[in-house]
Amino acid sequence: MGLVSESQLNALRVVAYQGLETEMTILRAEQVENDFGSQEAWVDMGSHLGWIREMSTSKVGEIAGFLGTTGTFRVHMEVDVDLRPGDRIGIDGLLFDVSDTNSDNTIRVWITAICRRVE
Repeated sequence: MGLVSESQLNALRVVAYQGLETEMTILRAEQVENDFGSQEAWVDMGSHLGWIREMSTSKVGEIAGFLGTTGTFRVHMEVDVDLRPGDRIGIDGLLFDVSDTNSDNTIRVWITAICRRVE
């Protein structure tokens, strides 16, 4: 038997999924053919409920007195959502680029993505 049983994970997910209240749309870049050849377009892969939280840090720039903030966000969705690095997540008109997910973890309560806001 593993560290955590499937029934224990399912019980944790029931509780964790109660906090997923924000509507999120997953967008994936795909090649689309048009009259001039092909180009990349963002295709809607579906909407899911999720939870987003900011994990910003402040960094001092190379120019004296400059202080920049880099916005890093963590997004949580149900564990079976097809979310990949390179995707985008749309939330209330804002876009976030997915840089990494925890899809390789063996014990997951939900899928977690590390994102940066698209400016």
